[in-house]
Amino acid sequence: MTRAMTRVMFGGALLSLVSAVAVAQPTSTSQTSTKGAATARTQTLSGTVIQVDGNTVAVKMASGEVRMFTPPPDRRFIVDGKELRVDQLAVGTRLKATVTETSTPVTDRTVQSLEGRVWYAAGPTVILTLPNGQNRQYTVAADSPVKFTDGDNKPITVFDLRKDMLVKAVKITEAQRVELASNVAVTGTAPTAAGAASAPKSGASAAAPAAAAPAAAPAAAAPAGASAGASAAPAKTLPKTATQLPLLGLTGIASLLTGLSLTVRRRRANR
Repeated sequence: MTRAMTRVMFGGALLSLVSAVAVAQPTSTSQTSTKGAATARTQTLSGTVIQVDGNTVAVKMASGEVRMFTPPPDRRFIVDGKELRVDQLAVGTRLKATVTETSTPVTDRTVQSLEGRVWYAAGPTVILTLPNGQNRQYTVAADSPVKFTDGDNKPITVFDLRKDMLVKAVKITEAQRVELASNVAVTGTAPTAAGAASAPKSGASAAAPAAAAPAAAPAAAAPAGASAGASAAPAKTLPKTATQLPLLGLTGIASLLTGLSLTVRRRRANR
C-alpha cells in the first residue's frame, strides 16, 4: 500500500509539473520544410593506381597529377566485374569514377503564434496579458515579420492595438538551405599481362644484363673477322746464331794452366 500511494503521489506531482510547464509556455511553435527542384551535376575522373597502402590509394590522374584518396571502408570498386576493396587494388589498375552530386534547395518555415489581451499599446510597443496571467512587453518594428489579427481574425498592425483588445500575433520566419547528396560509382580495369611483364621487377632487370655479359666478353676480346684456327697458330722460334767455340777455348786455357802448375811443382821438388 505504501509503495502504491507513493507512486500515485509521484504521478500526481509529475502531472502538475507538466501542466505548469505547459501554462508557462504561451508561445506555440511549428516548423515545416519545403523542398524545391533538385539539380544534379555529374563529374567523371580517371587515373591509374600507382601505390596502395591499407585504406589509402595514390592515383595518377589523366592530367598527370598524383592524388591521394582514402575512401570509406565499405566502398567497393568494380574491377572487371568483380567487387574489390581498396586494399585489394593492384598497382597499374585503371580506375574511372563517376561522381553525381545532387543539390536540393530547402525552405525551412517556422511559425510562432501568441495570443493575449492588450494591457498597454503605444506602437511599436505593446504589453500583452498572456493566458497564464503574466504580462509581457514586446517591441514590434515596422519591418518585423510579426502579424496581428483581432478577435474576428482580421489583420491589423501594432499601431491599431487598443487596451483590452484580444489579439493573436503570428511570427513567420523562413530560412533557405541546400541539401547536398553525392553518389560515387568507381569501375576499373585490372592491369594486363603485357603491362605486368613490361613493369620492372626487382632483381630481374639487373640479372639479365649480368648473364649476357660473359657471353659477350669473348667476342669483344677477339679481333673482328678472326677465325678460331688463326688464334691457335704456333709462335715463331728465334734463329740459332751461337757456336761452341768459346767453350772449347776456355777448356784449352784451363788445361794449359794446369800443366804449368805441375811443372813448377816438379822443379821445386828437384831442388
